Amino acid sequence: MEKRVCAALGAPPPTEALEKVLPVGADQVYGAEEPLVSWLRVWDWLPVLPAVALAGWEPALDEV
Repeated sequence: MEKRVCAALGAPPPTEALEKVLPVGADQVYGAEEPLVSWLRVWDWLPVLPAVALAGWEPALDEV
């Protein structure tokens, strides 16, 4: 099951992608476009996801 969850979430974003989509000092970002919408989906499911599925997602979740 964990492998399926990880596959559904996709790979965690690299730092460069975070900086591009969520620039430092930005007051607002448009969360209805990719890749941010996928990252927000991980955020929404955070309370029920196993820790192994969240490995590598910490930087993105900290920013969101």
